Amino acid sequence: MSHIFFFTLIIGFALGMGVLFLFFSLNKKYCQPVLRYFLAVLICLGFAIFSDLFTFYISLVLTDSPNTLQNLIVVSSIIYHLSMGGLVYVLPHLVGELLGQLVSQRLRNILLGLMFFYPAGVIAYFITRQEFFATIGDGLLMVIIVHSLYRLFPRGREGENPHLRKIANAVLILLGIFLPLFSLEIIFEPLLTEIDRIFFDVSVFLLVFYLAWNITNAAFIYKQFNQAFESGGYALFTERMAAFQLSNREQEIAALVAAGAANKEIAAQLNISAMTVKNHIYNIYKKTDANGRVDLLNILSGRK
Repeated sequence: MSHIFFFTLIIGFALGMGVLFLFFSLNKKYCQPVLRYFLAVLICLGFAIFSDLFTFYISLVLTDSPNTLQNLIVVSSIIYHLSMGGLVYVLPHLVGELLGQLVSQRLRNILLGLMFFYPAGVIAYFITRQEFFATIGDGLLMVIIVHSLYRLFPRGREGENPHLRKIANAVLILLGIFLPLFSLEIIFEPLLTEIDRIFFDVSVFLLVFYLAWNITNAAFIYKQFNQAFESGGYALFTERMAAFQLSNREQEIAALVAAGAANKEIAAQLNISAMTVKNHIYNIYKKTDANGRVDLLNILSGRK
């Protein structure tokens, strides 16, 4: 039974690495903020599964070295909780990008603090052996997931890219599956610990979610991202931007604005000042007769 589960972990991790490579190529092609955050989520989940794979492997081969095994399990557990902490930070950013509602700087700072709060809890647990510290991070992640589910719920927002909306719906369903699985893991963890010590450090529920997540990525989400920036959106944007006689630099900035990038993100990506970005956006609005970002998206996508 142990070897079957180990083999399943290897298959899941290999599938995840293949999907990660696929989205790296997509990000290189389009270089959109939403893709960068999606990649960050893939990386966080990939490290979490790797830590589980590593824990399971050492538990099989180091049966005669309990002290070494325990030390390596501690290291693996910290890697896992760092990965989950990273998910606490990047998931709200991904949701915001999908919905065209960027995270404020204040919330970014709060999420950054919470990101390190997650692994700090498990470190405190290993020092004090108080179960309370081990559950802090899990509760925090559940709050983030519930908040993301609330934000992702369809509300018919004006100016949404239909393909990004489909991706948002897919993420909504996947998170809706993950939340009860994650809750079951927390509830039954003590029972699983009594049955088999290895399950305390290896999450069966995370593996199930990871497999479902990456199958959906490869079969559906990858295609929707391509269509969002090419057939249904990006190509049409290019045509209409040329029709409005936008310069090459204005076209670059208009595409990033339509994708939901903030002025500072555009400035950093194009290696220009924020003031220059602001001036270009003013000229873009003037040439397209747009009243704001949503209005610009409607104009460039042909909805207006």
